[in-house]
Amino acid sequence: MKIDVVDVGPCKKKVHVEVPPEEVGEKLQQRFTEIQTTTALPGFRRGRAPLKLVQRRFAEQVMNEVKVSLIAESYQKAVEDNSLKPLEDPDIDPEKLELEEEKSFVFDAEVEVAPSFELPKYKGIRVVRKAGEVTEAEVDEVMEGLRTRSAQQVPVEEGTESDEGHILVADLEFSAGDERLWGEENVPFRLSGAAIGPIRVPELVDLLKGAKMGETRQVSAGFPDDFRDENLRGKQGTLEVKMNEIKREELPEISDEWAKGWGVDTVEQLRVRARHDVEQTKEDEVKKDIDRQLVERLLAEADFELPEGLVERRAKRRASSFRFQLLYQGVPADEVEKRTEEIEKTSRGATERDLKAEFYFEEIAEKENLQPNDGEVDQWIQAIAARRGMPAQRYRRELEQRGELDALRQQLMEFKVLQFLRENAEVVEEGAEGTKPTAGTQGESAVEAASEPEQRADETTDAKPEAAESEEKTE
Repeated sequence: MKIDVVDVGPCKKKVHVEVPPEEVGEKLQQRFTEIQTTTALPGFRRGRAPLKLVQRRFAEQVMNEVKVSLIAESYQKAVEDNSLKPLEDPDIDPEKLELEEEKSFVFDAEVEVAPSFELPKYKGIRVVRKAGEVTEAEVDEVMEGLRTRSAQQVPVEEGTESDEGHILVADLEFSAGDERLWGEENVPFRLSGAAIGPIRVPELVDLLKGAKMGETRQVSAGFPDDFRDENLRGKQGTLEVKMNEIKREELPEISDEWAKGWGVDTVEQLRVRARHDVEQTKEDEVKKDIDRQLVERLLAEADFELPEGLVERRAKRRASSFRFQLLYQGVPADEVEKRTEEIEKTSRGATERDLKAEFYFEEIAEKENLQPNDGEVDQWIQAIAARRGMPAQRYRRELEQRGELDALRQQLMEFKVLQFLRENAEVVEEGAEGTKPTAGTQGESAVEAASEPEQRADETTDAKPEAAESEEKTE
């Protein structure tokens, strides 16, 4: 078997395979013999049929099987002998290849491979730890947030028109043309933003503001491309909204009695817990900023080419996701269209940074033995499942069904690498002699992708008094 591998572009290889006639014949003979010994043909006992009869009867089947087998074996040999790191399987269509007895079997395949590079210094990276003092204003902001979450929903007076911030309860019916596709009764939602639950309504506030109870209005709306119901994904149409109730929020007075609804006896005790929450949040932000600096330092040394096909695919998905976010936020479609070039350029730049960080992380993980084992993946799944309030086995099944288990393993690997880099970094306090605050966002995407899934169960904002439960459903 002759195999040649040549470069045909950045991170792209062309594999040329030539299997000699004698090897082709040996494979065919071997497969025909296997069928002869295991198959019973009419008029013959198992293993007694003449080989020529077997060859005539199973010629097409065997040719196809041997063809597929030779492709797989030769490609795997090319990968191993040349230490290739393919990013995906090659696009080889066996039906377009000819396999003939007493002739060489020849085929070519192009495949994108991981880039080659020298790892920069990744131990002892110098980073600045920003100060994280908590101010009284920040504690006040948390207290006000708790007060808002425990607000009572009070029906407005009859004849009152809906206004931004009101809680509406309405019957919803979604149609595309003359076809009714979805409907639900008594759906609560807040009149703000540009969506009712998962349904995008770009001009929600303007279209429903001023409505009265019993009034019906129609608005242009659409479902996201990743909606749980496949039949509704990406659908655009008309949403009919029949107003059943209009409510306003009534904020409680800050008092010890109100504080008891949050599991403490006094307002002062609640402020202590609020301060603790802010401290924990700031500590998380400080850690995230250190991670960002670490990634930035690595990327500053990332002078290598990337697989063009991989960049294009990732950038396209990122741009599509960003367009959806803009539409979801209420940006008019024509304005989003005008920003297409800007979106695509920004998406490509972010994609290239993320990919370089990923390749660095994978190389560091391999060198430092940081690849997650099955037990660590199970713990990660259990942590996320617990946060989502669902059994871990069910969450694992969902990941497997969506083909996302490998992505989760990748995320855990990146988390472990960042943890390793932090533990081995040279950390100096902000304001120390010879240091200055850092700025920039170059590494944020990679850092966010590797963020820890666990949530602190004892945080004040994780507990809610009964008065807040119905309000939260409307957000």
